[in-house]
Amino acid sequence: MNFKVQHVDPTYIHQIWHSVEPFLTPVFEKSEITKCYTINNLKDYIIRGEQTLLVASDEEGIIKGVATIQWLNYPQARIAYITAIGGKKLITKENHQELVNWVRAMGGTKIQGYARESVARLWKQKIGYTPAHITMELEL
Repeated sequence: MNFKVQHVDPTYIHQIWHSVEPFLTPVFEKSEITKCYTINNLKDYIIRGEQTLLVASDEEGIIKGVATIQWLNYPQARIAYITAIGGKKLITKENHQELVNWVRAMGGTKIQGYARESVARLWKQKIGYTPAHITMELEL
């Protein structure tokens, strides 16, 4: 089953949030992201336009997955950084290609994101992502 991926205008976030929140909640339950911000903070970032909400829907318009993107702009690259993603059926080459097409249409040159090891293995195996960086951190 192929999905259509489209962004949600920030003015409509309040109307659609009840449908997308269940896809995003596991991200905040299973990852370290909660050390930096909460799902409510993410909603605020999307409403303010600091991040973009994408929804993947089937032929009937039923939402089957979501992703949030934060753009990182550099002189030689425009990177779509995935800050959260939810929906198991998105992790196929065919369905992920819709995300790739959207990123390209927005001028993106790369897609990046942080993932715990199990998710990184899944993305490498099913979609072809490769580990790109070792994340270094110094707690202050």
